[in-house]
Amino acid sequence: MTTMRPFNLALALAAALALPLEHHAQMGSLDLSFNSTGVVVQPVNTGDNAQKVLVQPDQKILVVGMSFDASFQSQAHVFRYLPDGSPDLGFATDGVFTFSQDFEANLYSAVLTSENKIVLVGSTTDYQTYRIVLIRLNADGSLDSDFGNGGIVLQSVTEAPAFGEDMGFDLVLDADGNILVCGSSFSADYVSRPVVVRFTPDGALDASFGNGGVATIPVGEYACDFKGIAVQPDGRIVAVGTYGNGLLWWVLLVARFEADGNLDNTFGTNGVVKQNYGGVDDEADDLALLPDGSILVAGFTATQEYNFSALLMQVHAKRSVGCIVRREWRSGRRCGRL
Repeated sequence: MTTMRPFNLALALAAALALPLEHHAQMGSLDLSFNSTGVVVQPVNTGDNAQKVLVQPDQKILVVGMSFDASFQSQAHVFRYLPDGSPDLGFATDGVFTFSQDFEANLYSAVLTSENKIVLVGSTTDYQTYRIVLIRLNADGSLDSDFGNGGIVLQSVTEAPAFGEDMGFDLVLDADGNILVCGSSFSADYVSRPVVVRFTPDGALDASFGNGGVATIPVGEYACDFKGIAVQPDGRIVAVGTYGNGLLWWVLLVARFEADGNLDNTFGTNGVVKQNYGGVDDEADDLALLPDGSILVAGFTATQEYNFSALLMQVHAKRSVGCIVRREWRSGRRCGRL
């Protein structure tokens, strides 16, 4: 899952969903049966951004993100639309759930539970301390009072003695309904370390996981994070992101943990794969698990001239080989494969 770049964007949703095209429509063209134009634009403030879209089993559409006002303070939003792109006025308040906390409340990802409840993850800050925020909504958009404190969890897992910075960027549910959040958190030396944090189904920090509920990897003196997370069928946890090798030098990061939060030493080097394809800046934003156990990682790579290209990488996860296949595109063209 990618994090927000603070651009002045409207919350936009294109009709790239599995809705029937008219027989004469060109494949790939906008579906005019969706909101009459193929597009929904949802202006809220001067800096709006959609981070995640989910389609419910009933084909209703959830869009998750945040909105910054002119003073750069933000609120988090969840919009729900009917399959035709019109607002679902029966959800939350006139189709919109809004959450405010401190100066910023940002949502980056969401999952649906088997009961069709909606679990959201992000961060909130008073500009001194950042905390992970988890929210669980009932199917109608109301806060679930059985989760956390009235439907909300504000969690700090920082090791820093003050002014911690905890970010939640993505989440996934395991087979037991536990919530696994990936992101970053300050070490005692104020270095952002990549973390996976586990919460019980009711929103409590699960101290039996990792170290007091937190799993991480050894880091140096430069910032690292996890941006995407998935759980394999055997319960092992894969997280991807960025590892700081220098002040302006990052490498793509893939880590695998056992179900209890310990690093899986059969994967890569002591549970970790670091890959620097362009020699300057490689970062991972999301991943997908393939049926054969391989891991597809999506992100970008940069040259020394800071030309950025999309990067798709495949990691073989079986028999601890940790081999990598890379595919790079620039301007819509595949540039190479190793």
